Order: sequence, then C-alpha cells, then structure tokens
Amino acid sequence: MLTRKAVVASMVGALAAMANSYPKQILTPAEPGRFPALWKMEELFRVPKATPVNDLQLEFDYSKDMHPIYLEGLPYKGKTTRIFAWVGVPATTDDKPVPGVVLVHGGGGTAFVQWAEEWLAKDYAVICMDTVGCRPTKRFEVGRGQERVTLEGGGPIRHNYEADLTNPMDSWTAHAVASVVVSTSYLRAQPGVDPNRIAIMGISWGGYLTNIVAAVDKRYIAAVPVYGCGFLGEFAGTVPEAPKAWLEKFDPCMFLRSVDCPILFVNRPVDHAYYWPQWVRSSLLPKNAFRSCKVGLGHSHAAGRVKEAEVFIDSYCKGTPKMPELYDEKVENGCVSARYRAFAPVEKATIAWTEDGPEVDNQARRWQEAPAELTDNTVRAAVPAAAKAFFLTIYDPRGCCASTCGSGWQAD
Repeated sequence: MLTRKAVVASMVGALAAMANSYPKQILTPAEPGRFPALWKMEELFRVPKATPVNDLQLEFDYSKDMHPIYLEGLPYKGKTTRIFAWVGVPATTDDKPVPGVVLVHGGGGTAFVQWAEEWLAKDYAVICMDTVGCRPTKRFEVGRGQERVTLEGGGPIRHNYEADLTNPMDSWTAHAVASVVVSTSYLRAQPGVDPNRIAIMGISWGGYLTNIVAAVDKRYIAAVPVYGCGFLGEFAGTVPEAPKAWLEKFDPCMFLRSVDCPILFVNRPVDHAYYWPQWVRSSLLPKNAFRSCKVGLGHSHAAGRVKEAEVFIDSYCKGTPKMPELYDEKVENGCVSARYRAFAPVEKATIAWTEDGPEVDNQARRWQEAPAELTDNTVRAAVPAAAKAFFLTIYDPRGCCASTCGSGWQAD
C-alpha cells in the first residue's frame, strides 16, 4: 500500500496544476492535536438550556416525534444567543437506546425538518440546527428550497469569512461550530439515546463545518462531510478573498489531521464550491478517511443527501455491512489499478477522466467514464492517452460509490 507521504507528494505534484490561476493563499496543514484551540469545549459539552418553540408560526406539519426548540448558544457581542433546532427521538418497542445523527445544513439553508424526519424514520435520534441565526418558515421541498427568517438573538447570520478578527469568537465560523457542538451535547443527553453512537453529517457549508467539528469534538463515532473540504485559499469557489489570518484559524486543513473517527468525504469532480484537487488533498489528511467522488452528482441540499452517507453511518452505528473501500492505487505502464474491499458484491467499476487541463476552470471541465476491469479484488483500467486527470470507482448493489484519490497524468 502506498504510504501517506508518497500519496500526498504525488497528489501535490500531479493535481496542483489542475487548480485554476486564482492567486493562492497557501497553508501548511496543522499537525494532529495542533488545530486552533478557540473554543472552550468543556463549556460546550454541558447540556444547554432548551426552550420549546411555542410561538413559532410554522407553515407546515411535522412528525409527532419531532420537536422545534431553542438552545442557548455562545454570547455574541456580549449578548446571549439562541439556536433554532429540530430534535427527535424515535418511539421504540424496547428499552434499547438508539443511535443518533447530527445534521448540519449548507449555504442558503436552515434547519430542515424533512431531512431530520428521514433519519428519524431510520430509527435514529436526530438533531438538525440552524447555523446562520435563522429559523425556518416553510417546509423544504425539492426544487423549491425552504424559506427562513432572521432570528432575534440568533448571532452571526452569514456563511462567510470575517475581515475583522479582533475577536475571533464573534465570527460566524466560531459560532456555527459551537452551535453544532452544543446541539450534539443536547442530543446525547436525551432519554433513549446512546451517547456513544452519535454520527455527524453536513452538506456544503455544513460539510465544511463537519470537517472542523469532527476534529474539535471527539464524541462522534463517524462523520460525513458532503462537498466540504479545506485549502480554501487555493481556489476561488468558496471564500475568494479570505485573508490568510482567517484561513489559519478556520480552514479545515488546519483541523483534519486531528479527526480520529472514520470520515467519509463525498463530492463530485466538477464542484463549483469545493474543487476536486483540494478536496482529494483534504481527504488524505485524516488517518481513517474514505472517499466517494461521483460523476454526475449535483450540488444541493437534496442531491447531498446521498445513499453513501446512510450506509457509512449505519455501518458504525448499527453494525451493518460497510461501504466498499479502494486502496493501494498504482499507475504503471499506462494503466491505473487499485485493490478493493467489498462488504457487498461489487456491481460495476469505472475509470473517470478529464481531458481538460489547468486552463479550464474546475466546474467547466468535462469528465467522462468508461468501464474498468474487476479481477481478484483488483480494479484496473487503461488510462486514456488524452487524460489530464483520472480516478477509479466501484459501486455496490446499494448504489454506494467508493473512489480512489486519483492522479494527474499526461502522455509523453
């Protein structure tokens, strides 16, 4: 199996050329345990004060096992804040505690009751909080989104970087991370919930937050960041003008080496917000990381609720068969190969590649796929002569995709 150092060196050399020509802010990822220690975790681990939401005029119905609440959050500019959240614990017929999942929405979103109810129906206790100082006013519907309004006393209200870091704890990221941790503390304390089987999943900006939270909070059994990654200063997709001072405090690459729990990174190769080369490098930082990169995946709150997240979390919370895994990727004599472990029969394998190079922006690159060969727990494919970058995938009958790190490659 390739060493981590060898893989990282290969990725830096082969994939760095694929990033666009954006003026880069280069960071050196922090070593394990050396992430920016901004939060007083012992305070965030206390069960927060919760207030039932009785006066909220919601324009939709919700499950009888789902409850809207306000949680007490970090002070913001000297004043106490409150966090809107949905919390639910499934009704069970026995006394066995159930696992739980913490759901973190992305940009333009809020606390999605439908998302929470999906996990509740899978017999998970669930909490889904708003991280931008808002509350929902309408149920989420695919294609229509969900309306939200600014919550009085809700704290910072934007997904962004802060130019003024005089007090980093007044920043949106600091508050959003704290909101997720506080919500986790509340869920763990609910009757019938197993505090040792709590997973976290975030989409887009929620994936970004999941990268950080999984490092600073060691209470999760598994984590799934969808789209979100680090090295944000190297591309123009997410925070195009973020100063290095902000990146040094809040870029996920400063945290990911400190993630101990199994973590599944999910993305698409043409994502407009989290570019593929930096996403792959981010996924190489944790010691127990897995990848799922899918050609054709969309970017939205609906598309981000992927099957892979459910299967991955189930495998650690419920002991069900794991996701397939790819490892020991090699490029030799014009072919790419990788070994795989499959816990359900592999249905197909592919090689995905692009003939577009660094002159084409990440989301404009055209990716193609072709079948790869499966023999003796190995997937192998010839690399197309015009390919500038490529990766391998395998799929199991559950629709779960696992992918390799991939590489950049050019014919002589």
